[in-house]
Amino acid sequence: MNTSIKFITCILLLTTLSITNLKAESNKTNFLNKILQKVITYPEFAKEQNLEGIVLVSLNLNNDGSISINLTNESNVNLKDYVISKLKKLKILPSNELVENTYLVKFEFRLKCSFSI
Repeated sequence: MNTSIKFITCILLLTTLSITNLKAESNKTNFLNKILQKVITYPEFAKEQNLEGIVLVSLNLNNDGSISINLTNESNVNLKDYVISKLKKLKILPSNELVENTYLVKFEFRLKCSFSI
């Protein structure tokens, strides 16, 4: 009897994002959420090193569209550095409703693996 076992590995790279704003309405944070999800993706170095982690950032959107970072907390310093570098390069066309608010942003980087026989 000839039996063979095949392993199929599927790696799904997830970057999830959640934003809490102390003042703004949810439709305003949804706008910011969409922008950040396009800019902050699962970094290549993290894929290669199988890194996972969470980065928490407190930030403000300035009148000129730049982002000021107030506080950070992370489970992986490399992911934190990646997030901060992306945020510092980002310019958002600000609306009066988004500026001068403090946003608490959680970036979650996860690898999901599944195996089948």
